[in-house]
Amino acid sequence: MTSVLAHSKSEPPKETIIRPKVGIRMVSMRKIHNAYYAGIFDGEGTVALHPNTMRGKKHKTYQVVVQVINTNEWLCQQLCFSFGGAVGIHRRANDRCKQIFHWYASGKSAHQFLLIILPYSHLKRPQIELALQFIAHKKHGRIYSEKYFDIESDFKHFMLKLNQRGSVMQTQEVVRHED
Repeated sequence: MTSVLAHSKSEPPKETIIRPKVGIRMVSMRKIHNAYYAGIFDGEGTVALHPNTMRGKKHKTYQVVVQVINTNEWLCQQLCFSFGGAVGIHRRANDRCKQIFHWYASGKSAHQFLLIILPYSHLKRPQIELALQFIAHKKHGRIYSEKYFDIESDFKHFMLKLNQRGSVMQTQEVVRHED
């Protein structure tokens, strides 16, 4: 009589532990989450330059704003928890429509978010790169010249071109300014 636990040398044991082969790199969960957020942003998000009017000034400055609009509240809350910003609720057009939520962030929160998703983004990469260039250009608490306002207006114009519907504008068409 043979033992139930016994097995022949040609058969593997019933409970086999599968281990990754040497040389296969394990991907961290953080990278997976960042890639997931980039995919969500590519499909459901937008980056824009919103006007930030200074009191008593005739010129407008702009700030980078990122947002994701979705019918899943958890997704928007998760983005808010992970990167800061806020979650808003859009009023439904009628009772048959799902509730719409949007996560939005600006300032340091938007900057950090864009830096994190940049390596994983595909569709919105030109807009993200332009927004990061704009942030690098931005002066805080300094006296603004006419040239500075012109450059900010150019950034706004190029961002509008990248975000317009229809044919995709090539990144090379975006003029990069040196200050």
